[in-house]
Amino acid sequence: AGFQKDATAYAAELGLPVAVVNKQRDNETSETLLRDISGPDVRGMVVAIVDDETASGGTLAKVAAFLKKNGATKVITSVTHLAGQAEKALTSPDIDAIVVTNTLPIESRELDTTSRGHSKQKKLEVISIAAEIASSLQPLRNSILKSNPCSVTFE
Repeated sequence: AGFQKDATAYAAELGLPVAVVNKQRDNETSETLLRDISGPDVRGMVVAIVDDETASGGTLAKVAAFLKKNGATKVITSVTHLAGQAEKALTSPDIDAIVVTNTLPIESRELDTTSRGHSKQKKLEVISIAAEIASSLQPLRNSILKSNPCSVTFE
């Protein structure tokens, strides 16, 4: 439910429907349990799973399988932070593509392997956020240059 409000707002802006996979964690095993889907039927649809972070990719793989079982024709994931190797997502036959940003270093060794004859590298697209960071820092840089950063005095 954390991202649900934002997802609904973004979808409304884009004129797209939102379906939410309702899940919960088992307190004893920490396993993610998928219950149902709220919103429109996903049969025959290309579905995007949006998440802030993944490490193993286990929840992404489980949700993708659940969506395909419920009729989704294609599942694409979008993840802001790849905090691990996302092995379960990369090897999942139910995930067609994984789009991540490079907010955390992505080791090239993670991309050079294959699974079941399919290249994991072809499934993973990394989007650089360097330009956005540079753009955000530009006003700070300009402010520092105007204030003469070499005029610092120590007492």
